[in-house]
Amino acid sequence: MKKYLVIALSILFILVIGIFFIQSLLKSKPESSSITSPFPTAVQVDKRYSSSLSSSSSSNSSFVEEDREQKARKEAEQKTEQEAQQTLKEVQSSLSLPLEEEDFILDYAPNLSKLVVTRKTPQADASFAKWAKTQGYPRLVDNIKTTIISDKTMEEVQTPYVTKSPEQGLTDLFTLFGLMIRPPVMTTTGEPTPPPPSDCRELDEKLAEYNIHYPNPYLDTPRTNNQIFDFTGTKNYSIPYRNPNCTVDETVIKKAYEKMRTFYPTYFTSTKLLDHWELVQEKAKQYNFNPLFVISLWIEESAAGGATKATQFGCDYLRNANGSWTTLRGKPSDICTQMQCLFVVGSANPKDFVEFSCSYQYGFSQCIPSGGIRCQSCQKNPTFIKTINFWYEFLSQDQRAECKAKYCRGEGCSFAN
Repeated sequence: MKKYLVIALSILFILVIGIFFIQSLLKSKPESSSITSPFPTAVQVDKRYSSSLSSSSSSNSSFVEEDREQKARKEAEQKTEQEAQQTLKEVQSSLSLPLEEEDFILDYAPNLSKLVVTRKTPQADASFAKWAKTQGYPRLVDNIKTTIISDKTMEEVQTPYVTKSPEQGLTDLFTLFGLMIRPPVMTTTGEPTPPPPSDCRELDEKLAEYNIHYPNPYLDTPRTNNQIFDFTGTKNYSIPYRNPNCTVDETVIKKAYEKMRTFYPTYFTSTKLLDHWELVQEKAKQYNFNPLFVISLWIEESAAGGATKATQFGCDYLRNANGSWTTLRGKPSDICTQMQCLFVVGSANPKDFVEFSCSYQYGFSQCIPSGGIRCQSCQKNPTFIKTINFWYEFLSQDQRAECKAKYCRGEGCSFAN
């Protein structure tokens, strides 16, 4: 029976390859509609052949003309590309980037080889065009070869996405047939185990290489809106997530640990809360994040490391110092790398909890700018901040007022901005 199955699959494989081969021959087969005269040139030719020859000559002329036009277009494109690269070199050598103006921020994305203009206000496009012409760089205006104008920051524009090439698709086809004719092998895989964390000494060295967009703290309550819900889903709230003065002690951490026993029964036995909370608090304070918030995020996203298949802080894409990205999702990710990933997020606006919440879950492209605010609202309601509210309230029960969450309802619940 197995012998017949292998023969049948082999025949099917040969048929598929044969079809691909025939299709490629049909696509590459030249088409010709001209008729070549069978007579010597000195002999009178029938009118239908004369007409055909005339048509063929006309067709050949048109082909030559098309070749000339294509060559001219190609030369023009090459010239445009050269001019674009020359302009980019001039901009990089003469300006100190990133450059921030009233309406926009200009920066260079090395892995895209383009300038990125991030809008700060609705007037950004016109302001950039005026600025570019004034500075002597008119080629930057409306030129996709040199410039990307977006509501996203430079690093957000470069967020990676996965595509599959035709070559990869063909490889997958061969792989599929290989699996069909090969006897199955039963394997078992366990959950990925994150590398053991250190004291994160290298974290400071790595972060020193970054241009962090929002390095400073903010002690007041940031802006929120009617999309940011508390754990009950009935009130809107905000927390001072960039206030580094909001710290927690071991007694409260142990209470949170016991609470996790029933809140996360599946992951509780593997949680690293008691092992690493002091390290997380120390680094959060150092980089002007609220330790209560960071620990709440840690618990919400991975049961503080207990869910070993999850990225510990939910930070799936790490922005590297050179502008490239590293995918962390689905891979072992230690707590030091996750803190690095969080602390360099380009949308951690200390004064805007909406911007952080929306972009951290969905990406900055889901932010809707309005009235000069980069993220006035979000395309979809953020959901992870509901559980963060639960843990933040638990950890901040005995905190002073400046560290407490604030609540409101409706669109008018914007706090200090």
